Amino acid sequence: MHVVRPPGLVIENYTWTTVRPTEIHVKCVVDPRRVASPADIGHSFNCIEGFAMVDEHKRPISGPLSYTPSGDFLRINHYLTKSLEELRARRITPRADSGRLTEHPMSLWEYWAVAWNQREDRSVLRFLPAVQAAMREVGPPS
Repeated sequence: MHVVRPPGLVIENYTWTTVRPTEIHVKCVVDPRRVASPADIGHSFNCIEGFAMVDEHKRPISGPLSYTPSGDFLRINHYLTKSLEELRARRITPRADSGRLTEHPMSLWEYWAVAWNQREDRSVLRFLPAVQAAMREVGPPS
């Protein structure tokens, strides 16, 4: 884990991952026409009648957890801990959905930083030239 936030893009600086998908908290990609409301922001949705949440293999998911995680067709890089500096800042910033601070102790975050960073995976870097080109086109943040 980096101690301070390094210069450059997140996809350049954080290339370590788990050996296989092990996180059971799902991240949803939804068609807004098929959901009524969020049930657990980003992790679960209440679907309109006739539709249901499924994983990428079309297996039903009920709630924010899936005990058969995979990343065969779609992967979302989460970047949970990043640098120690960013982790500390995250811990003192209230959550957007509840306004509360994280309840997890620092020791658990440190465990996750080790447990979920077992091997290097640089495959996301194939998108780096396109991301950099888009950033040049948009210009610096104001």
